[in-house]
Amino acid sequence: GVFSTVFGIAQDQGLLDVEERLYDFYPDRCGKPGWDPRKDGITLGNLLSMTSGLDCNDVGVGNENCGADMARARDWLGF
Repeated sequence: GVFSTVFGIAQDQGLLDVEERLYDFYPDRCGKPGWDPRKDGITLGNLLSMTSGLDCNDVGVGNENCGADMARARDWLGF
């Protein structure tokens, strides 16, 4: 989609790299109560390929739908 195209342009210009860790851009988020240490290793490449390693059923219903839960959350990054 659009994000991967923009990312590719930024990568070509040396602004971003797929090996950079997501939370290096948000250091204030790491280690807060409830922090999942598996998030420490998520790279920008993982986001682009949807391979973060975190389980999320975003097409489920009710309590099985983390996409809907995130949409209702006030803080998506914290979610």
